[in-house]
Amino acid sequence: MAEYKRPEGVAVNDFGFALSTINSGAFGGLEGKGKYGTDSYEQIAVWDDDVADFPTVEEMQSAAFSGNWKRVRTQRAKLLAETDWMANSDVTMSAEMTTYRQTLRDIPQTYTEPTDVVWPTNPHVESDVDIHHPYNTV
Repeated sequence: MAEYKRPEGVAVNDFGFALSTINSGAFGGLEGKGKYGTDSYEQIAVWDDDVADFPTVEEMQSAAFSGNWKRVRTQRAKLLAETDWMANSDVTMSAEMTTYRQTLRDIPQTYTEPTDVVWPTNPHVESDVDIHHPYNTV
């Protein structure tokens, strides 16, 4: 197992995520060296060079970008699914909920970077309505 410092151009939050996405069999985890929160702190990846060559910065950036969009799509699908019952033919959907759901569907066209996504607020979460129960009236 070899150790590699986090290269410039790869975000701290993306380093381990990208490596595990690229090759989970070669990625042995992250370690920290130095004092956390100071300039001496370094993120170190443990990598098995016998399994695969250590990825380039470009490969890590691409994996992080794709993986972060996958996270966004998963979260968006979850939020839409939570309110799908409101789209039933026997439920009158409020204008606010229609806007909320459309904003969720428009996220891939609205943002170019997955880390820039600003999630809309479900209009029924701020009230006392339990959106998970299909028999609630709004």
